Amino acid sequence: MNENLNVVNKRFYEIDGFLAFAKYMGASEISFDEIRENINKSELSILGCVQFTQYIFKNILANKNEVDLIDLNIFHSNGKIKSLKEINSESLLLDESFISLLISTRCKK
Repeated sequence: MNENLNVVNKRFYEIDGFLAFAKYMGASEISFDEIRENINKSELSILGCVQFTQYIFKNILANKNEVDLIDLNIFHSNGKIKSLKEINSESLLLDESFISLLISTRCKK
């Protein structure tokens, strides 16, 4: 992933015409595949993990696309970000705070 990326706050996307203007000025959106390939190099917050997890499951359910989740470090277990492979091999459980946040943010949308 390019280290010189500038990220736009999501509230700007609510401005009518912002996305078209940003693209006209040369901005581009990062692809899901680029995010997935680099997610394990990032230090996500628990909310970031929840949002990415929700995005993946929505994508799977809506498009019936398969996404290999097993190696993605997007789940919270024992206070740390872990992959499903780590959680399974170490017989860990997902943190209750992660599950609660996942459920509560889903209910608000």
